[in-house]
Amino acid sequence: MTRRSFIGSAARAAVAAGIFGAGNWMWAGCGTSSGGRSSGQKELVIASWGGAYQEAQRKAFFDPFTKETGIKIIEAGPTDNAKIAAMVESGNVEWDLVDNDMGGILELKKKDFLEPIPYDAIPQDVLDQFEDSDKDPYGFAIMWFSTCIAYRTDAFGGDYPKDWAEFWDVERFPGPRSLQYASNLEQALAADGVPIDQIYPIDIDRAFKKFDEIREHVVKWWETGAVPAQMLSDNEIVLASAYNGRIGAIKEQGAPVDVNFNQGLLIGEYWMIPKGTEKLDLIKEFLAFAAQAEQHVELSKHILYGPANKKAYEQIPPERAAQLPTSPENRARQIIFNAEWHGEHNEEVRERFTSWLLGG
Repeated sequence: MTRRSFIGSAARAAVAAGIFGAGNWMWAGCGTSSGGRSSGQKELVIASWGGAYQEAQRKAFFDPFTKETGIKIIEAGPTDNAKIAAMVESGNVEWDLVDNDMGGILELKKKDFLEPIPYDAIPQDVLDQFEDSDKDPYGFAIMWFSTCIAYRTDAFGGDYPKDWAEFWDVERFPGPRSLQYASNLEQALAADGVPIDQIYPIDIDRAFKKFDEIREHVVKWWETGAVPAQMLSDNEIVLASAYNGRIGAIKEQGAPVDVNFNQGLLIGEYWMIPKGTEKLDLIKEFLAFAAQAEQHVELSKHILYGPANKKAYEQIPPERAAQLPTSPENRARQIIFNAEWHGEHNEEVRERFTSWLLGG
């Protein structure tokens, strides 16, 4: 299963397809590289998703790490499970550390293509600054983003839906909407009154019955994160499920939009280690550095994704923290994405949604 096919039903495709870049590329600092390793200087090859996100990682993690240690970071990507599998199977592992989502990590873990995260290299007091859900045996959290309620601030006289039940209330909040294709089951259940800590395992039948109620008011079932942001900006819709970073970006450009994190779906990105890398000692050094609260504060300055390190919020201004999905207030009222459930039910959900949308 590819990352995109897995995420398709799990509200994550646009993170790679929209905000992040596409194609194959690799560079070190301002120069470029074909991917070969130079001799002499210590270096790590780190693969991520490109675009604004990787630019933020460069400023928060890569450049400061090189400045402090002298270890060169060669950036690669975009993350590709098939490419990683081929590297491991061939014994030619070019990527030492990779940013991946938990769906991708579970896929590679099942094939025994990953090294465990060396948590013993990170001081315990630093590890204590992360939630348990941030510390999977094969993935160490970097940041979280949210699929949440997005709305036009000029649509309802200053009011807006406070939860998904109100999003479904087309009388109180009339107007065209957009939801994600073959996804948003968690949001449908929340709209039907299921407490956020009881969403999983998802009752698929119940979710689709809830979709029946709002179907005629959804003018677009989006598949890339740019779509709901653009439609809100153009006043083609008044409400949407959307990625918080996308909406934050157009809000900063002056669009009359905002998000409500209540009952949002929190989805994480993690460091993982392809099996067979020869750079475990350098990886340990990098992970210990990148886990520090100061680096997560720096990440939050450059992109509207929530830092995983909770201590970072002691240094993030309140007005900025309010825009981030992992601030203490925002995180507590959201659903934590269950990658295992989606991995098991992805194909079933997509097939059923396609049939449902066609009237089957």
